[in-house]
Amino acid sequence: MEKNHRKKQAALLGIDFLIILASLIFTVLITKAGILEKIISYAGNVAFLESFISGMFFTTIFTTVPAIAALGTIAQQNSYITTAFFGACGAVAVDLGIFRFMKDRFSDHLSSWIKQGEKKSLI
Repeated sequence: MEKNHRKKQAALLGIDFLIILASLIFTVLITKAGILEKIISYAGNVAFLESFISGMFFTTIFTTVPAIAALGTIAQQNSYITTAFFGACGAVAVDLGIFRFMKDRFSDHLSSWIKQGEKKSLI
């Protein structure tokens, strides 16, 4: 029974890592193609709104890389202090929602996988 649980947790952790890898590849593609700049420009070139929205995507491990690229692009065109401030405000807004309504699936899988390994090594 424990062996099946450990295999399931390892598989879920592997899926999470594949999603992170896909996020990295996606970010490189949209940055190189200039799509990121076009997406950011839809905010009407309002720096604080662009930063806030990009900061909202900074909060989860699966969307952090695209958010970093977007915030970097915004900071090149505007004040980096303003970009950081409003990006942080967006990140905090989403974090509050995540912590209130959801659990972090990735950390649950990782901690469960580690706990199973610790139990196995004690036996």
